[in-house]
Amino acid sequence: MTREQLEHVIRAAAAIKCVAQRAKDARFIVVMLKDRMITPATLEQRMRQLDPQQPIDAIVAWARRRAAEALT
Repeated sequence: MTREQLEHVIRAAAAIKCVAQRAKDARFIVVMLKDRMITPATLEQRMRQLDPQQPIDAIVAWARRRAAEALT
């Protein structure tokens, strides 16, 4: 997988999986953060690019909790 492909997957995951805030999405994000495939800042930036119809602040808060989990 190229970096460009990986970045596409990350964008798609942020757009679909994080909006749903499912447990399996949380595990995916935690692994991505632990393995330094994405930084918390980049993840938040991508989430803020989601459709404004989505509950962006709640999604970002969810991601911040996943980032805290990744530190443990």
